[in-house]
Amino acid sequence: MNESYTFYYDETNNIRSFHLKEGNLNAMAEANFVLGGVMHIGNNPTADFNTLRSDLKLQKTVKEIKLRHLATGNFIECLNSKKLNIYLNWLLTSDLYIHYTNLNIFYYSIVDIIDSIIDDAILRQFPVDLINNLKNDLYRIAMLEKDSFIDLFYTFEYPNIKDNKITDFIDSLIDIIDKYISNIDFHIGLTIIKQLLKQSRKKGELYFLNNETDHSLINDFSDFFLRSIYLFKNSHHVFDEESVIEGILNDIDLYDGGKKVKPYEFVGSKKTSLTQVSDVIVGLLGKCFLFINSTPAYSLHVIKKGLKPLQLDNLTLLINIIAKSNNFNKALLLSVTSLHEREKTSILLSK
Repeated sequence: MNESYTFYYDETNNIRSFHLKEGNLNAMAEANFVLGGVMHIGNNPTADFNTLRSDLKLQKTVKEIKLRHLATGNFIECLNSKKLNIYLNWLLTSDLYIHYTNLNIFYYSIVDIIDSIIDDAILRQFPVDLINNLKNDLYRIAMLEKDSFIDLFYTFEYPNIKDNKITDFIDSLIDIIDKYISNIDFHIGLTIIKQLLKQSRKKGELYFLNNETDHSLINDFSDFFLRSIYLFKNSHHVFDEESVIEGILNDIDLYDGGKKVKPYEFVGSKKTSLTQVSDVIVGLLGKCFLFINSTPAYSLHVIKKGLKPLQLDNLTLLINIIAKSNNFNKALLLSVTSLHEREKTSILLSK
């Protein structure tokens, strides 16, 4: 963690903020925000970008490489690309590693409900695994009842629920939960959640759902940019130009041991070849996680078994690239997702 690396970043599904507008979400609940790219040890990589560009045989009019120049369509359709195969082979054999933050924006927006109904006494009794399972069950119900949850959030100005509306909010949430509480897959988790909600109703408190902004589920994504900076504090971080985030970060003074530091910069992708390399892998991962979120687990098994040779080769290359980076440093890969999503990810992204 304290070694000196150089990180390059791009992002996909960067909606700037996640909020409710006129009773609807401003973005797809299934489309994860992904911030990431490639990194290498020290300051000078040995990876030959010119060789990659030459091997891809791109038109001279292509000034910077993006995923759309290599592959198009959904994730499975992208896997059918020979150019993507060239890119993934090059990346796997290079001295580069990938890094990413994979954020399920809808999951991240609703887990405060669980955190709000678990007080300190309960927290001491409940293991972390149980709490994560409760969050997982609530998220799965929210996806099954997406319209009902959106209506609930809009009506009660979530996540800024006023004190005089807490009881009605909890009662409305319990009404949704009750539809599934007899289901064997959800019974235990939803029964616990329902009892915790009733306790919170008696107290008239939802700790993390007040003093916020009406209908603003995620104000911005700056926390995830900052995470990489302070986690790898001795590294240099090269972000793709992003005016909103750059403005937020410029207003924050960073110190290391009392010394003011600024271990990052924002640079246009045309000026940095490894930002272009980052665009491809981040774009591909964004399509991958969207595909996982939009596909039932049983279908993932069937689809994976039915892949054509080139598709299977590309998928295997992606799996090996992820494993290479995870083996190098587990902190390079972060997923803020539900347990169910992680289970589905393991179906697709495991050998």
